[in-house]
Amino acid sequence: MKALPSLQGLWNEYGGKGLHMFLLHSQAGSDDDVKKVLSKNGLTTAPVLMDRSGFSSYPGDNGLPFAYVIGVDGTVVFEGRGDYHAVVKTEMAKIKYPGLGKLNVAKGLEKAAADFVAKAFNKAIDACNKIVEKGKDEAAVEDAKFIIERCNAEGARIRAGVDKAKEEKRYIDAFAGLDVLALGFKGLELGDNAANELKELKKDKDVKREYDAAVALQKLIEGQKTMKAKSDKAKQLRDFAKKNDGTRASEDAKSLADKVEAGE
Repeated sequence: MKALPSLQGLWNEYGGKGLHMFLLHSQAGSDDDVKKVLSKNGLTTAPVLMDRSGFSSYPGDNGLPFAYVIGVDGTVVFEGRGDYHAVVKTEMAKIKYPGLGKLNVAKGLEKAAADFVAKAFNKAIDACNKIVEKGKDEAAVEDAKFIIERCNAEGARIRAGVDKAKEEKRYIDAFAGLDVLALGFKGLELGDNAANELKELKKDKDVKREYDAAVALQKLIEGQKTMKAKSDKAKQLRDFAKKNDGTRASEDAKSLADKVEAGE
């Protein structure tokens, strides 16, 4: 259990930058029990595999926790129960272009790869298209096509996230995603459509009410971090829910109040 907060720390620092983390639970207990233990020990956003089927025959040495670190070259660079954090950091330092999926790119594409990392997808695509059009260096053309594919894949991923956020009335996330698309793909259809959509959403009164309520809830939660009395926290949340009835934030506040009262 002592390792859980440090694992969350690694995820906070390197999640989305090339680190893939998989925590496997191999002891007794329901999924709800596991989630409560993880949350209590500071593991809140790092990915955990809850489906334990197929791991009953794990040939470990019966010592827990047991860790494997797979390096950027695909080989196991650490195995055991010692301190592997330094190994993870060493491997992460080898990643020049977090999220790209390539450690190195052909000469002349370094700036395009850096633009991908900076979410300047339009600049990366433009530079790569020029390389493809010239077609002089086969390796460069292949890497250019790869970067273009990664840019488009990121755009599709962000777009899907925006659509899901809108469907769930999580407009803070929707606005943030649209902003990334509008700036990152500026001058391209995906980006220009996102900019127009963001502008229209901000004019919508119902959307504005949802957005304002979500922002207010975030501020309330932040302000409650120094509060000790659970009853006061729950009351504030229920009062907020009543005041903002009909919004997603209201439902979220009710759910949080239930958890506070349950001691979670």
